[in-house]
Amino acid sequence: MACDGYKYTILDHSLRRGLLLLLFLFSILCYPVAAQSDKGLITPENLLRNWKVAVKGGTVMLISEVPVPLENPRQYLQYINNMNIPVWKPGIAGTLTTRKMLSAHWEMGYQLELLQLRGEAMRLTTTGSRSVTSVRTTGVGQNFTIGYVFREAWINNPKTNYTLAYKVGSLHINNRDERDQNAPNGNVMVETFSNVAVITGLVNEFTFNLNRDLSLMLTAEFNRSSDTPRDIYKPYKLFYYSSHTVNNFINISVGLSYQFGFVKNKINKDPKNLPWYKRKR
Repeated sequence: MACDGYKYTILDHSLRRGLLLLLFLFSILCYPVAAQSDKGLITPENLLRNWKVAVKGGTVMLISEVPVPLENPRQYLQYINNMNIPVWKPGIAGTLTTRKMLSAHWEMGYQLELLQLRGEAMRLTTTGSRSVTSVRTTGVGQNFTIGYVFREAWINNPKTNYTLAYKVGSLHINNRDERDQNAPNGNVMVETFSNVAVITGLVNEFTFNLNRDLSLMLTAEFNRSSDTPRDIYKPYKLFYYSSHTVNNFINISVGLSYQFGFVKNKINKDPKNLPWYKRKR
């Protein structure tokens, strides 16, 4: 989903600045500088420790159609085979994430998501007329996330936890007419994922620890796609339909998360580094 002149230009200057800002924050938060606490120095976070990888599966639902402006009906639809997307139809979604804990409460990560759904949607013919057809929509999203973990997990290792994250990235969408896939005049599939839109989203994640390293996760996301990368700096636009909104969708999934590190934990006489240590209140 892209507007005129925006095809293949997801990484323009605004989005690049946003990604560089995320990398800058990552480098600062991982820099090994000790912080002062009420009981002494807090051990700085090691870049090789406290990584997480998660696999989730669930359902996705598009809740708003791609706009069809009267002055230029093909502004967006020309990049998705001149067909709109099926709305309020549940589909399947899969997500692979990897994250790094930056501190006791902050984490940053990368998320790859796949989605597919079917339903009826409007099709725009070469003559400009409109009809309804059966559409299969496939999407691939690549996102960076930064989240806040509400309960400190390094020392107390709580049984349950909650994370609120903001994600930014890109979404590639492809539409296929399931009734007439081989027909000419714009109904055949164009180059797969030849379009792109900017994604911003709010991720709510509930975690239930099965043991110290393995967790069960329940995630609910609200996402918005836009035709301008400048909207990554405007998370408030998630909550209303603006002139740059392309569509909105929700994603609910469940999966498993595994925490690991690239170095072995060293034995330390400081009791705060022991897994059974509980901070005194």
